[in-house]
Amino acid sequence: MESKELFSEDDVIYMKEAWNKLCTDLIEVSPAVKDNWFTKLDKCYREKQRFYHNWFHIKKLNFIFESYSALIYNKALFALSLWFHDAIYDP
Repeated sequence: MESKELFSEDDVIYMKEAWNKLCTDLIEVSPAVKDNWFTKLDKCYREKQRFYHNWFHIKKLNFIFESYSALIYNKALFALSLWFHDAIYDP
Protein backbone atom coordinates (compact mmCIF):
# COMPACT_ATOMS: atom_id res chain seq x y z
CA MET A 1 0.00 0.00 0.00
CA GLU A 2 1.29 3.46 -0.88
CA SER A 3 2.03 5.84 1.95
CA LYS A 4 0.74 9.36 1.78
CA GLU A 5 2.77 12.32 3.03
CA LEU A 6 0.38 13.83 5.51
CA PHE A 7 0.33 17.31 6.90
CA SER A 8 -0.98 18.54 10.21
CA GLU A 9 -2.95 21.60 11.18
CA ASP A 10 0.31 22.89 12.69
CA ASP A 11 1.82 22.73 9.19
CA VAL A 12 -1.07 24.81 7.86
CA ILE A 13 -0.69 27.35 10.66
CA TYR A 14 3.03 27.58 9.93
CA MET A 15 2.33 28.06 6.22
CA LYS A 16 -0.28 30.74 6.92
CA GLU A 17 2.35 32.63 8.93
CA ALA A 18 4.82 32.21 6.06
CA TRP A 19 2.19 33.43 3.57
CA ASN A 20 1.44 36.46 5.75
CA LYS A 21 5.16 37.27 5.91
CA LEU A 22 5.49 36.93 2.14
CA CYS A 23 2.48 39.17 1.53
CA THR A 24 3.68 41.78 4.01
CA ASP A 25 7.43 41.82 3.32
CA LEU A 26 7.72 41.03 -0.38
CA ILE A 27 4.57 41.72 -2.33
CA GLU A 28 2.63 44.18 -0.15
CA VAL A 29 -0.99 43.19 -0.73
CA SER A 30 -4.05 44.18 1.25
CA PRO A 31 -5.21 41.96 4.12
CA ALA A 32 -8.35 41.01 2.16
CA VAL A 33 -6.37 39.90 -0.91
CA LYS A 34 -3.85 38.06 1.27
CA ASP A 35 -6.57 36.17 3.15
CA ASN A 36 -8.55 35.41 0.00
CA TRP A 37 -5.55 33.85 -1.75
CA PHE A 38 -4.53 31.82 1.30
CA THR A 39 -8.07 30.43 1.53
CA LYS A 40 -7.89 29.42 -2.14
CA LEU A 41 -4.46 27.81 -1.71
CA ASP A 42 -5.58 26.01 1.45
CA LYS A 43 -8.54 24.54 -0.40
CA CYS A 44 -6.26 23.37 -3.22
CA TYR A 45 -3.56 21.82 -1.04
CA ARG A 46 -6.13 19.97 1.10
CA GLU A 47 -7.78 18.17 -1.82
CA LYS A 48 -8.23 14.50 -1.01
CA GLN A 49 -6.76 13.18 -4.28
CA ARG A 50 -3.35 14.76 -3.62
CA PHE A 51 -0.70 12.20 -2.84
CA TYR A 52 2.37 14.42 -2.71
CA HIS A 53 1.51 17.96 -3.82
CA ASN A 54 -0.10 19.08 -0.58
CA TRP A 55 0.84 21.39 2.32
CA PHE A 56 3.64 19.05 3.39
CA HIS A 57 5.33 19.50 0.00
CA ILE A 58 4.91 23.29 0.01
CA LYS A 59 6.27 23.48 3.56
CA LYS A 60 9.40 21.55 2.55
CA LEU A 61 9.95 23.91 -0.39
CA ASN A 62 9.44 26.92 1.85
CA PHE A 63 12.20 25.66 4.18
CA ILE A 64 14.53 25.46 1.18
CA PHE A 65 13.50 28.96 0.11
CA GLU A 66 14.20 30.33 3.58
CA SER A 67 17.57 28.55 3.72
CA TYR A 68 18.76 30.02 0.42
CA SER A 69 16.84 33.30 0.26
CA ALA A 70 20.01 35.37 0.60
CA LEU A 71 21.12 33.96 -2.76
CA ILE A 72 17.85 34.63 -4.57
CA TYR A 73 17.68 37.83 -6.58
CA ASN A 74 13.91 38.15 -7.05
CA LYS A 75 12.55 36.72 -3.81
CA ALA A 76 8.92 37.65 -4.50
CA LEU A 77 8.86 35.94 -7.90
CA PHE A 78 10.61 32.84 -6.55
CA ALA A 79 8.35 32.62 -3.49
CA LEU A 80 5.14 33.05 -5.48
CA SER A 81 6.22 30.35 -7.93
CA LEU A 82 6.87 28.04 -4.96
CA TRP A 83 3.40 28.68 -3.54
CA PHE A 84 1.46 28.39 -6.80
CA HIS A 85 3.37 25.82 -8.86
CA ASP A 86 1.17 22.91 -7.71
CA ALA A 87 -2.04 24.74 -6.84
CA ILE A 88 -3.86 23.24 -9.82
CA TYR A 89 -3.71 19.46 -9.68
CA ASP A 90 -5.66 17.33 -12.11
CA PRO A 91 -4.72 13.68 -11.62
